[in-house]
Amino acid sequence: MTTLTKHSPSNTTYPNQTSQTFVEKPNGKKITYTYDSTNRRVARTDETGITQYLYGNPERPFQLTAVREPSGSLSIYHYDDLGLPYALDRDSKRYYIITDQLGTPELVCDENGEPIKTLEYDSFGNQTTSLS
Repeated sequence: MTTLTKHSPSNTTYPNQTSQTFVEKPNGKKITYTYDSTNRRVARTDETGITQYLYGNPERPFQLTAVREPSGSLSIYHYDDLGLPYALDRDSKRYYIITDQLGTPELVCDENGEPIKTLEYDSFGNQTTSLS
């Protein structure tokens, strides 16, 4: 970016308001992740469209509060007073999230309390299995 000041012209590079990360999978699929100026992921773009990540809690500005899928489906996340997720609303249904002591989701139950998904992770926090 070139700027002119009262005293002299200067070339100044400012940090971007947003940044992007591009990923190309071995199968050729391309994914772009967009981050805002506070390094929160705000979008994911792939062949299906744009997924938006929304942060609406001023007391916890890095807490994900909603996700809008390319299909238009909106997921709203609910957290307890400690900031741990306990529920997710999607397509007019509520799902309950059971977490470990660190807040990592391990089990998702439907509105009747029936388990519908089990999540397992390795020691580095990478999801290893997702059983439905």
